[in-house]
Amino acid sequence: MKILLDMDGVLANFVGGAIKMMNKKSAPKHAIKMTIEDWPHHEYNVAKIFGLSQQEFWGYLEKHDHGFSFWASLDPYPWFEELLAIISEVDPEYHIATSPANPNSASGKIFWLREHIENGFRRFMIGPDKYLMAKKSSILIDDHDDNVKKFLDHGGNAILFPQPWNSNNQIKDKISYVKQELDKITNE
Repeated sequence: MKILLDMDGVLANFVGGAIKMMNKKSAPKHAIKMTIEDWPHHEYNVAKIFGLSQQEFWGYLEKHDHGFSFWASLDPYPWFEELLAIISEVDPEYHIATSPANPNSASGKIFWLREHIENGFRRFMIGPDKYLMAKKSSILIDDHDDNVKKFLDHGGNAILFPQPWNSNNQIKDKISYVKQELDKITNE
C-alpha cells in the first residue's frame, strides 16, 4: 500500500498558525479573534471563521511576509513523530500530498518538510486534486472531508484524520483511530 499523507491539519498546525496570525495587532481590524477551543465543528473554511473573505484572509497572509515564513514556521502537531512512525510501518516510502495557497506557500511547505522530516526530503506532491492519485493500492490520510470523499469516489482508500473542522471531530484519540483504520485497510 502507498500512503499519501496530508500536511496541514495532520502534520503541521496550520490552524494554530492562522489563529496566532489573526490575533496579531496587524491583522485586519474586523477579523474575529479565535482560539482552537472556539472553532466551530464541521467548519473547514478558515477565512469564514475569522469573518473575512477568502481574498482578505489569503491576501493578509501573503502581504505581511507570512507567505514563505508562515508556512515554514508552522508548529508540528504533538503526534507528529508517532504518526510518521505508524505510517512508516505500512509504507516506508510514504508521500506528502499538500495544496499550496500560492508560490510562497509551496516553498515554505517544502522548507517545513525538510526541517521536520529530513533534510532533502522530496517525496511530496503539490496540488489541490489529491484524488488524481487514487487507486486501489493507495491510502490518503487527510483532515478535509471533501478530499477523502473524492479519493474514495475515485477508487482509493482514505482515512479522515480527526479534527474539530471535520465529521470525525468526536474522535479524541487521533493516533489510535488512524492505526485502527490502517489495520482495517491493509488487512482486507
